[in-house]
Amino acid sequence: MGDGTKKDQAVTQGDRRAGRTVNPSARRKKSGHPRKQKAPSVNLGNIPALTIDHYFPPFFDWLDDLRDPRDPDMIWYSMRHLMTLGLMMYLTHAGSRNQFDNDLEEELLLDNINRMLGETFDTPASMDTVFHLLSRMDPDELAAVPGMMVAALLQSRVLEKYRFDDEYFIAIDATEIYRSKIPHCEKCLTQKHSNGSIDYFHTVLEAKLITPQGMT
Repeated sequence: MGDGTKKDQAVTQGDRRAGRTVNPSARRKKSGHPRKQKAPSVNLGNIPALTIDHYFPPFFDWLDDLRDPRDPDMIWYSMRHLMTLGLMMYLTHAGSRNQFDNDLEEELLLDNINRMLGETFDTPASMDTVFHLLSRMDPDELAAVPGMMVAALLQSRVLEKYRFDDEYFIAIDATEIYRSKIPHCEKCLTQKHSNGSIDYFHTVLEAKLITPQGMT
């Protein structure tokens, strides 16, 4: 049966709250009362769009080119849509998927996302749909995207002003990226406390470019 029934997949993979924008006949407006427009509490639509357009023009194409593990018959949202929502949840430090789902109900934020991605969804995907995708993707393939971004910056010589005597100064250190009382996977590191409780966590080795303004 795979990952679940067709009904389950419809909820997590398709997230049938909106039609797929690549289909001209897709439903773009919902019936019923229109949503009340209000100022979004989270508005990342403009700054990332300007940065990406200026420094990483192929960025959304890179996201679309990632291998999609979803059932092709259940796909409604593009890779760029789901991956961007996951990135925005991280950038806004949302406390939970449910919290970010609530943020995405605000119309101005969705309008900004649509303009940034070149799409016309009337509702965004739920963060459970984003989680469904990310949990099935190859981490090594995802990790290649930041590498392509750094390569683009080097090729365009954006980082030249941060050289010291024609060399880049790089700081390398381990950092913790995940900690929970619940195991994430079989590769989790563990820390047992004096009260008997156990933390499960992951660390990564990061390289930071040292600049006059600090590490980046």
